[in-house]
Amino acid sequence: MSMKHLIVPFAAAMTLCLSSALCAQTATDEAAAAQEYKRMKMDEATAADDKFHANRTQANMLARDKAEAEAAQAVKQAHAAEDRARADRDSAVPAASPR
Repeated sequence: MSMKHLIVPFAAAMTLCLSSALCAQTATDEAAAAQEYKRMKMDEATAADDKFHANRTQANMLARDKAEAEAAQAVKQAHAAEDRARADRDSAVPAASPR
């Protein structure tokens, strides 16, 4: 690939990283974004599975397997983000003093 062809994907990746860093200001926001990403990936996996069952080709099977793997990874990320948000919420609540 020439340098011209690398600039656009690199700029897009940097923009995505910066915008997600600015958008996910708190662990709760990060968890919400992860949940939305999980839903999107699960919808993609469902669509790929439906396509495979409608037309059982090797390409559709590979696309379905890839979509399912991406959805599984998104689920793991969403659970981790929810755990971080829960930990932040729990640490923000002051402990009740026993009296």
